[in-house]
Amino acid sequence: MTLESLGLYFKRLYGKRSRLCISGPLERMAYLKGAIESVQRSVRKGDKKQLERSLAGAVAWFFCVVEHYEELPLARAMASKYSLRHCTYCRRMPCACKSRRQAIKEVKPNRRQLKWGLAQWCHHLDTVYGMANRRDGLDRAINRLGEEMTEVDRAIVGRFNLRSTPDQIQWYLARELADVLAWIIAVANICQVNLEVVTWRVYRKGCPVCRKSPCACPPVLSVGRELRRIGSI
Repeated sequence: MTLESLGLYFKRLYGKRSRLCISGPLERMAYLKGAIESVQRSVRKGDKKQLERSLAGAVAWFFCVVEHYEELPLARAMASKYSLRHCTYCRRMPCACKSRRQAIKEVKPNRRQLKWGLAQWCHHLDTVYGMANRRDGLDRAINRLGEEMTEVDRAIVGRFNLRSTPDQIQWYLARELADVLAWIIAVANICQVNLEVVTWRVYRKGCPVCRKSPCACPPVLSVGRELRRIGSI
C-alpha cells in the first residue's frame, strides 16, 4: 500500500470524526505530539507492546494532520528529500554527514519511490541513515522528531514567505511533514519495530476502540482524554 493509499485509508477511517471534532491542524499536531510522548514513556518503561501501539498511533495521527490538507504531495516530498541513490545532504550512501549537515540538495523525485509504502520507506531510510541514527542514539532521534514537529507548527501558523503561492505553501508543508514521517520511521527503526506491521495490526479491522470503520466514537474531549481513550498513554 502506497503512502497515498495509506492516507486514504485513515481518511476513510477517521476523516469525518476529525473534521467534526478537531478544530484545526494545530490541534491535530497536538495529538501527534501526545502520541510521540507516549512513545517516549514506553521506551523508558521498556514496554515493547505499548511502544508498538504508540508508534502505530503516531502514524495514524500523522496522517490525521496530512488529511487536513487536501492533495498534499507527501510521497513526492519524501522522494525529493530522501533520494533513492544517496543522502541528499552529503551525497553519499550510506550517509556520512557530520553533526552539522550541509545544505540539502533535493533531487527530482524517482517514480519508483512515489509508489512506496511504509515498509519500503523504512527499509530505504534505514539503509541510508540507520547506521548514523543508531550511533547518535534514540534520544537524539526523538529530539529531532520534536524539532521537525515544531517546524510544522511554524509552517501552519504562517512562517513562510508572504508572497508564496498556494502551490508553494502546499509544497513547503509537504516537505516539513516529510521530515516528521522520516523521523518517526527513524525512531521505529532504532527500536527495531516493523512500523508497517504494527500499524496494520492495530488498525486493519477499523478503529481499535469502537471496532468500526469508519470510526463511530463520540466527540473528542481533550488531547489527554483522547489519547488515554485509544490506549496511547
